[in-house]
Amino acid sequence: MKWWVEFAAVAFAFLVLIAVFAAPLKPDGIDFSAVSENVTGGAPRLAAGSALEYALTVGGVTSGATVRALGARGTCAAFSQQTAGMNLTFCFSGAEARVFGIGGELPAESAALARCYAFEPWMADAAANWSASTTYAQTVRGGELSRLNLSEETVTFYSFEGTETVRGRTALKVAAEIVQRRMSAHGAEERVLGNRTVWVDAETRVVLRENATLVGMAYASELVAAPFALENQTDAD
Repeated sequence: MKWWVEFAAVAFAFLVLIAVFAAPLKPDGIDFSAVSENVTGGAPRLAAGSALEYALTVGGVTSGATVRALGARGTCAAFSQQTAGMNLTFCFSGAEARVFGIGGELPAESAALARCYAFEPWMADAAANWSASTTYAQTVRGGELSRLNLSEETVTFYSFEGTETVRGRTALKVAAEIVQRRMSAHGAEERVLGNRTVWVDAETRVVLRENATLVGMAYASELVAAPFALENQTDAD
C-alpha cells in the first residue's frame, strides 16, 4: 500500500471541510475506489517464517521495520509488519491487499494509507518493457454538497527502467510518479505529488532499496537483513 496516499487523503478531507462550511448540508458520505491497470499482482516469494529487516529514513528521522512471512491464510499470503508505532498484518491476493490491525480488518480507505515496506502487488509484475498504474479515488456522495461535484484521484504511474545489482542481488529498477487530480464544479487541478525509485529483488520480489520524495519530504528504505545473502553496500551500488 502507498504511504503518500495519506497526504492526499488529508488534503481531500480539508477540501471537503471547506465546502461543508460553504454549503448548508453535509454530504451523505465519501465513496472510495481503487483500480489497477496492468497489475495482476501476487505475493513475495518467501517461505513461511522468513523475516526481513528494513532501515527507514523519513524526513531525516530514522527507524526500522520487521516484515515476516506467515504463510497462506485461506486464499492469500499473509505477512506481519512490526514498527515502533504500529503492528499490521497484510494479506496479499492478486492485485489486492487486505490489511488487519489490532481491531480487525481495516476498511478499504484506511487500508490504502497502510504501507508494507517489503512489498506491493505491482512488484510481482515488474519486467522488461512493463508499465502500470494504480488509482485511488474519493468522491463526495449525496447531500447538498454533491452539487459541487467534489472528487479527487491519486494516480501512480509505474515504469520499468532496467536491471541493476543492489547488495549483490539482481534488482528490477522501477520508477513511479505520483499525480494528484482534483475535480469540482469549478474546474480541474493536477499536480505531481512526488516520485519514487524502487529496486525490487528479481528472485523474491521484495524491496531491496527505495528512494522517494513527496511534496518535498525525502523517504528512503534499505533491506539490511534477509533469509538470503546480502553483500555490503558499495559506492557502485
